[in-house]
Amino acid sequence: MSKQASYPDAIRVLVVDDSVFAQRILRQLLQNEPGIEVLDTPASGINALQRVKHLKPDVITLSAEEETQILQILTQIDSECPTPVIVLSSQTDQTQEVARKALQLGAYDLFPRPNSDNELELQKLRSELIRKIRSAGQLSRQSKRLALQRSRPRLKTQTTLSQKALAKMTTGVAKAVVIGTSTGGPQALHSLFSELPAGFPLPILVVQHMLPNFTQSLAESLHAVSALEIREARQGDILMPGRVLVAPANYHMELDRRGRIELNQKPPHCGVRPAVDMTLISASRFFQGKVLGVILTGMGQDGLEGIRALHEAGGRCLAEEASSCVVYGMPRAIIENHLADEIAPLPQIAHRIQYLLSEWHV
Repeated sequence: MSKQASYPDAIRVLVVDDSVFAQRILRQLLQNEPGIEVLDTPASGINALQRVKHLKPDVITLSAEEETQILQILTQIDSECPTPVIVLSSQTDQTQEVARKALQLGAYDLFPRPNSDNELELQKLRSELIRKIRSAGQLSRQSKRLALQRSRPRLKTQTTLSQKALAKMTTGVAKAVVIGTSTGGPQALHSLFSELPAGFPLPILVVQHMLPNFTQSLAESLHAVSALEIREARQGDILMPGRVLVAPANYHMELDRRGRIELNQKPPHCGVRPAVDMTLISASRFFQGKVLGVILTGMGQDGLEGIRALHEAGGRCLAEEASSCVVYGMPRAIIENHLADEIAPLPQIAHRIQYLLSEWHV
């Protein structure tokens, strides 16, 4: 095995996997990448916690032949040495439940576990995996701890809207909420939806940049911590008060002329599909601007065009403050273009959504 080049301040990655084949493939994907160092001692599920404590990596990739073991290891890491963990899971129906629970337990993100050494297939995965590792590795030790704490499993919120607050929101201008996010989104969404109360009177559309086969797990994990109905969107879905629909990976989510969900595979926008812009523009058009757009942590500028269109139609926008973003990209584009009606850190987003909706009467 060749010695990987060492770079100052490199992101130190520990590969935890029972499979020697998987360990080799992951090292192959990451080797010679400037600024990333794969630690020389790979770990198996049996010795994972010991290796994490000893090596103190910046980021962990975690998988195991027995995927239920992932949950046990993740719980131990979160409890004893919090570190951003990217869970690598095979993309089958049987592993959806494991992926859902992993997100609930604080996994930083999900990624398909490589099951082939086909060079073409691996190159398709490489850039996305490196992007996720870099974003996780950018966190300082303090922010890593905070980011993981905010995504730990919670009970469904028991709070409900008061009749006065419900009346103010129901009679307000807004007809829907659109939430857009990318890198760091799974944790942010868990935090947000665990705080939104039962009785929320508007439909919510969520666009999270994510690889195929994982958005269903994301939706199910959000439903488990929320008082609202949350699921992956389906063609023809009707928007209902208190219903949250998550755009499926690889499909843009728009509204048709009746206001029902239209999933399509139009070309990627801003390099992504689903794109936040597509949903925002479509919702703004159907509801004539009576939409609250919420832009959370994420890389790039997806959402900028949609929020601009929303503002021109009379809509409003809430953007996440830089201090709580894992990656200050998407909110930054909104804020620097003076399109945010309000800016708030993640712990306040749920409250500010309710406030903005209840006060929007003109």
